[in-house]
Amino acid sequence: MRHDAAGENVFTSYGRFIRQAAKGDLGFSKSLNRPVGELIQQRYLVSIRILTLGLAAGWLNAFLLAATGAVLQARVIPVAGTVVSALILCVPAGLLAYLCYLARAPAFLVVGLVIFARVFRVMDNLFRSAQQEPHILAARAHGLCELRLFRKHVMAAIFSEVIALGGASVSMAVSATIAAEALCGEPGLGQLAWKAALARDLPLLVTLTLLIGALTLFCNRAADTFVQARSATA
Repeated sequence: MRHDAAGENVFTSYGRFIRQAAKGDLGFSKSLNRPVGELIQQRYLVSIRILTLGLAAGWLNAFLLAATGAVLQARVIPVAGTVVSALILCVPAGLLAYLCYLARAPAFLVVGLVIFARVFRVMDNLFRSAQQEPHILAARAHGLCELRLFRKHVMAAIFSEVIALGGASVSMAVSATIAAEALCGEPGLGQLAWKAALARDLPLLVTLTLLIGALTLFCNRAADTFVQARSATA
């Protein structure tokens, strides 16, 4: 069984950390010589800004492009979007962040590109699948306007899937944020996690890992709860 420098086994150390964290003591960063709580408090707003802007940019562009193709029934738009998203998916997030750094682009662009590449293909597939539903085909046959058909019927048919995708996209955005901050020089929690990993600063690294895990778990659980509540009331 592995032991730390103080002679405690890893389970004892982890239990002690949890007890201290419950009291508000997140430990002390040896590499930065400062309390972990203070470091997080100074940097979390930067990460929230990058994460929020990246999610918004990725989702907005993915939704608008996929919706435009669905409303106009123009296959060239989904094909072009699929090609672009496939190219982005072929590039690691770290390389995207480095290219954005060289271009002096904002760090949230990295998160936006990653989210766009993953969300667009799912949204396009959802739209195409919903448009093949019998009631939607019947409404189109009766001459219902494509825009109204999309707004009233297609969106209603895929709403639960979109919410679930939104919860899952948070974890994708978090991983991209870490790369974006580390390589673009943004003083956020992602850069802090990168420094902690390089310095093997366990108190800082464990705290950040737990925070990131709690955030993704909360978002996924919130999306699942919303979908279940909507299904129960439908």
